[in-house]
Amino acid sequence: MIVTLKGVGKSFGDSRPVLSGIDLDVKEGEFVSLIGPSGCGKSTLLRLVAGILNPTSGQIVFDTGDTLSKDFLSFVFQEPTLLPWLTASKNVELPLKIQGADPEERMNRSMYLLEKVGLGEFANSYPRQLSGGMKMRVSIARALSVEPQLLLLDEPFGALDEMTRDALNEELLRIRSINSWTALFVTHSVSEAVFLSSRVLVMAARPGRIADVLDVPLPYPRTRRTRESIEFGELVREVTKSLHSVKADTMEKHSTSQTLEQI
Repeated sequence: MIVTLKGVGKSFGDSRPVLSGIDLDVKEGEFVSLIGPSGCGKSTLLRLVAGILNPTSGQIVFDTGDTLSKDFLSFVFQEPTLLPWLTASKNVELPLKIQGADPEERMNRSMYLLEKVGLGEFANSYPRQLSGGMKMRVSIARALSVEPQLLLLDEPFGALDEMTRDALNEELLRIRSINSWTALFVTHSVSEAVFLSSRVLVMAARPGRIADVLDVPLPYPRTRRTRESIEFGELVREVTKSLHSVKADTMEKHSTSQTLEQI
């Protein structure tokens, strides 16, 4: 397993736990998506795996042990978070510069990755000169510059229109077929989760927990024709049904809890 979570919980102060009893094994080479209602702790879970937050309870273990090497994982946030005073190429180089790589290696790696995400001709462009989708591609290239084993993505395409999102989903899988990293991906889109993933984890809220796990046996590579297939549509309906069931169950439990508190 590239990462294992054992009974992981997270609370902030004395408030209700954000996450509780998270057990999860992610195998090397998997693409695992987390989907669930807002506030169920998807992004918090990703930040726990990244080491940005520490769990209140439980344990997170990587195949490197309980400590992370500087290039084991990378994080792609909801916003591109590019430095506006640096060109696309220099933004991609930044993690390598921090690691102390020599200038030629940084430049060659940056140009290689920008070519892979289809932005080679925009290497000298500044973020203000790029569209939202282009900036996100630069952000992904930057995350891949250190050649991580595990890539964490927190709704990277959530702010984009559907056509751009679909195109970047295909681009992401194409890049992954070259570099073979493992992915843990947060999304609110059922179709996006099904298209990208080998497994979809449906989360419930109050507190956040994994309520259902659905395998996605669609073959890779996946293209526009994948979305048009009967199998894809059936899987989207299956995940949607699970998500609605989880939401209904959460609302019922919350309503019952409020009633008991009033008695």
